[in-house]
Amino acid sequence: MSTPKKRTVRDYHTDVSPYELEGTLVEIRTRIQDWIDKYGPTARFDWDAHFYHDYDTTPSPRFNIVHDREETDEEYQERLHKEKKDLSIREAQERAEFERLQKKFGGK
Repeated sequence: MSTPKKRTVRDYHTDVSPYELEGTLVEIRTRIQDWIDKYGPTARFDWDAHFYHDYDTTPSPRFNIVHDREETDEEYQERLHKEKKDLSIREAQERAEFERLQKKFGGK
């Protein structure tokens, strides 16, 4: 069995109200530069036109600042451990089901 590769993780850093994009172009450029400084040059600005607050009956469009990155060594090890545990649980359930069916049908 080959070693699983690290996965890409998407971090949602903050949501941005469309109102934060109002103002002079210089103010908007400064705001965007602050986000670049804070989240890095590869962070993305994604539009969510269908976002609803829990208390709202109509959508409240917003932007999200997201960043894709490779999972850390700790996240990788944690994921591998969870996958191994889940596989073990699933195999135990399947083994129990197999034994139950074997008793019921007696290898017919």
